[in-house]
Amino acid sequence: MTESEELEKRAEIALAQLGVAEDLAWWIAVLAAIAVYLKWDNWVLAVLMVPAGYFAITHQYRTKEKAAEDAHHRAAGLGKHYRPMD
Repeated sequence: MTESEELEKRAEIALAQLGVAEDLAWWIAVLAAIAVYLKWDNWVLAVLMVPAGYFAITHQYRTKEKAAEDAHHRAAGLGKHYRPMD
């Protein structure tokens, strides 16, 4: 397996992990918002909790996926790392 193929597999795995994190993050964020509302009885804080929770949960996976995809593109010469064969 070449380095480019290995990096492509790592990028695919990171993308799959991001997909799972995104699917679960909405539910976790909504549950956290409900908990915030029940604890402090503040609906504004609860509404703000949903996007903040989603971002906090998915940020590390999004960063990891971007880094893996960039490494694959750099090794394969794709995207912004494209090298013409002229």
